[in-house]
Amino acid sequence: ADSSASPPLHVIVPAGSVSATFNMMTSPVASDKIVKVTAISSAVSVTAQLTLKPAALLSLTFAPSSVVGGASVTGKVQLSAPVATGAGDQIVTLSCAGTITIPPNVVIHEGESSAAFLINTIPVAMDMAAPVTATYRGVGKTSNLNLKAPALSSLTIAPLTAKSGANVTFAIKLSGIAAQDVTVNLSSNNTALPVPVTTVVNAGLASRSLTVKSGTVTANTVITLSAKLGTVTKTVNFTLQP
Repeated sequence: ADSSASPPLHVIVPAGSVSATFNMMTSPVASDKIVKVTAISSAVSVTAQLTLKPAALLSLTFAPSSVVGGASVTGKVQLSAPVATGAGDQIVTLSCAGTITIPPNVVIHEGESSAAFLINTIPVAMDMAAPVTATYRGVGKTSNLNLKAPALSSLTIAPLTAKSGANVTFAIKLSGIAAQDVTVNLSSNNTALPVPVTTVVNAGLASRSLTVKSGTVTANTVITLSAKLGTVTKTVNFTLQP
């Protein structure tokens, strides 16, 4: 065999057997290449051909594979083998939907088998799949990057304890930037801490703060404030003092 394939110098056929197997290392090639391997025993030789193929596009993956719209993601293209020495840098072209932004191509250097690239996403109003296609040597692979609408992340209140009649500020935070106005339902289990039925996190923002004036109580009272968006509910306890 030539230098593209490295069979062992010899192989032993056990007594009583008519064959034996062996492993053979190969080297990356830039194009299809036929390698001849010759076995010799008792002055008799037999030659077989092995066809080596250049690296092909193996996969296109994302880390993470699911994000809230507006976040950045790392994409990765993986070849089936390293780029052969002398083959030059290999270009993998990329294309995508309008909800994300990617470079037009990514370069895999000689001796390497993969390359990473940055994906920028935009906020979305509903969960969706954004397809990305990588193409190499005329073969394309498409994978979906899952974009999620922002969910309710937290509800906080300050201060946690206050005297009757004091102003109280509570803040609602989403897991990402709102693509459009997001309405969050609010409730309080005690009229001494009055809150509006709903509040809106405006498009382009990820949080909203509101200040309300507390009422009057005659004894320390624990009040629970709740915020709900979709199936997610967050609560926080506040103590109102006389």
